[in-house]
Order: sequence, then structure tokens, then C-alpha cells
Amino acid sequence: MFAYIAINKSAEPNSLGIHCDFADRDALIAEQPDVYYTASHYENYPGVLVRLARVKADALDDLLRMAHRFASSTPKKRTRITKTRKSTKITKQSRTGTERRRP
Repeated sequence: MFAYIAINKSAEPNSLGIHCDFADRDALIAEQPDVYYTASHYENYPGVLVRLARVKADALDDLLRMAHRFASSTPKKRTRITKTRKSTKITKQSRTGTERRRP
């Protein structure tokens, strides 16, 4: 995932989140603070929030390409493989009332 709708209540309505490096985020905010910003919830994450009403289409295209490159270059998390335990299943009761177990 390289872009997301900012749904936390600390973000402004109609904002898009773009994954990027912290240095890129700081540069974007310094260059155009009326378009790019961050909110308290998103400060610890590598990304910037974009006011969709104020961003130009070609700039948004460049941002999405930058975010895709950033997301593609970060190492993927390893999936954790868990072993399942063999469960003991209870089968039909015998005529004597004792239960048989099957491994």
C-alpha cells in the first residue's frame, strides 16, 4: 500500500495520505504548506498528508509514483509461520460408555 485515505480525526477532511521518506515529507511541507501537511496521529509514520482540493493533477501523479517507488523499495515483512497443534478428536462413544480418542 502506498496511498490511503486519511480517516483519523486529526486529519483534515478530503485528505490523501502518501507514503514517503521523512526527509521527502519535510521538504514537501516546507515547500508548499498549504498543500502538504501532517497531523498528530501520522507524525511517527513515513508519509505526508495531501489536501486534495489544493493539489494539481500532475503533482498528484508525481506523488503517487514517488510513493509507489518508496513502498516497492522498502523490505517486505516476513510472514510468520505458525505450527498447528495436532488436536485430539473425540469419536463416537463405545457401547460401554467410554470414549475412544483418535490422534
